[in-house]
Amino acid sequence: MLDNWNIFINSCIYYIIIKIKGVDSMMNSISINDIKLRSRDIDDIRIFVNELVDYYNTVEGTNIPFVNFEISINKRLTRTLARFGFQILSDDSIRPKYIQFSNIIMLESDELLVETILHELSHYIVTMRYQKNCEHNYQWKEVCQILGMENISPYTKTTNKFAHKYLIICEDCGILATRDRLTKDMKQNIIDGYIGCKKCGSHILQIYDTTKKEFILGGTEKAKAFVQQ
Repeated sequence: MLDNWNIFINSCIYYIIIKIKGVDSMMNSISINDIKLRSRDIDDIRIFVNELVDYYNTVEGTNIPFVNFEISINKRLTRTLARFGFQILSDDSIRPKYIQFSNIIMLESDELLVETILHELSHYIVTMRYQKNCEHNYQWKEVCQILGMENISPYTKTTNKFAHKYLIICEDCGILATRDRLTKDMKQNIIDGYIGCKKCGSHILQIYDTTKKEFILGGTEKAKAFVQQ
């Protein structure tokens, strides 16, 4: 509860800062290059990403909400530099949950840190705009370009090009979900058809292990194509 209150307070502070700076009236004349990360402090990262959200909304005529959810450093992240998490609600709407950074990226250069922030922020923006998991498709890349990313790479990873160990795949609809852990019960439920694709209704799903680089369930040619993208 305290963390949520702190996030709310920080969001209010950011809103006041924007109004003081006159961003509403100035944004049309502001270049993306004018938006800078002041420090590696979480509060400054939040200000940075929200200035970028405001810039994106102005350029695209959208209404993407400010980032008022968790931004944090996750010491347990070792296979990825950062990640954006969200939840699909019962009405199929998207609720963003967090943007987390690893200790590794916080020790890297300013340039790499900014690129990583832009990478994850692009995931947030494209997910909220299109209300679906766009992964690293052309829509995600378009957001990256608008935010001024110099190196539009689909991966912010250390040794593994995917952020999570397991990919749950529908051969018709693509990657449906990612998991760091896959319990025996979850795997069995997928095998038994108790878990299906929300998009097409298929109950024939496949599982790819990104560390072993092999399918542990299924492995059709159509499913392999999604892994190789």
